[in-house]
Amino acid sequence: GGDKFYALDFIGLTDKAGYKSEWHNVTTKDGYILSLFRVPPNPASNNTQNKGPFYLQAALGGTGDLWVLFGQNRSLVYSLSDAGYDVWIGNLRGTYYSRGHTNMSAHDKKYWDFSLDEYALQDLPAFFDYIINATGQPQLSYIGHSLGSTIILMLLSDKPEYNSKLSVVIHFGTVYEFKRWDITRIYLYLLTEFFKIIVPGGLVKYPIQNKLVPAFIYYFCLINIITKRLCGYPFELALGADREEFDVSEEFVTLMCHYPAGTSSKVFQHYGQLIRSGN
Repeated sequence: GGDKFYALDFIGLTDKAGYKSEWHNVTTKDGYILSLFRVPPNPASNNTQNKGPFYLQAALGGTGDLWVLFGQNRSLVYSLSDAGYDVWIGNLRGTYYSRGHTNMSAHDKKYWDFSLDEYALQDLPAFFDYIINATGQPQLSYIGHSLGSTIILMLLSDKPEYNSKLSVVIHFGTVYEFKRWDITRIYLYLLTEFFKIIVPGGLVKYPIQNKLVPAFIYYFCLINIITKRLCGYPFELALGADREEFDVSEEFVTLMCHYPAGTSSKVFQHYGQLIRSGN
C-alpha cells in the first residue's frame, strides 16, 4: 500500500516524516545527470540559526533513501535538520535516481563504463560545486559511509584544492585498504571474480531492477524462517555478521527494497584490484 516505506521515494519518505525536501539535478563534466536531495533546516526546531550545508554520501549502491528510511527519531538527516543544518544528500551515477545523461541512455553499455575514479573525481566535485553555488557558503561539512568515505579520500588526494571547501569530514565504516583477509574481503574478491567471468567488459548495471522487485522482496523474505535465511545470507557474508545477531526483520526487508540501488560491475572490478594489491 501507499503507506509502506518500500513504496515511497525520497520525497515521499521525508514528507511522511513531516520534513520539507527538494530534488535538484546536477550535471557532471562528463555529462552524467545526477539527483541531489536537500532537506533544509527544520523551521519547527528550536535551532533558528542556519549552521551551513552538510553533505551525506551513502555506501556503494546506496541512495539518499538510506538516510531517511526509518523515520524522524532514527535518521541522521532529520537530526541534522533539527540542529539547524542545511542537509544535502547525493546520489552517485548508476543508482536509480541518477541514470540521466546529456547524450547517452542508461540502456547503452557505454553509460556503465565508470568506476571508483568517476565517483570521486566527477560526481563529488559536481555535487560540492553545486551546493556551494546554491547556498553561497564557502565550505560544507561531509559525512561518508563506507564507499562514501573511500571516494572523499580519493578526491582530496587527487584534487587537494577541495580540502579548502570542506570544514569537516566524518567517516563511518571507512574502506581505504585491504590488508587482512577477513570474510568481507573474501566475499568482495569472489564477487569481482564472478563479474569478470560473466561480463568480461565489466560494463553491466547491477542490479537489474523494475517496479515488481520491491514488492516481491518484501513479501517473499517474510514468508518463513527459510526465506528469511535466503534473503539474509548475502548480507551476512558481506557484513560479516553472525546469525545470532542478524535478524531479517520487516525493517531489514524494507531496507532491501531500497538497496542496492545500482552501480556498474566495473566498480566491483576496481575494488577487486585494490583487494588483490592489498591497498
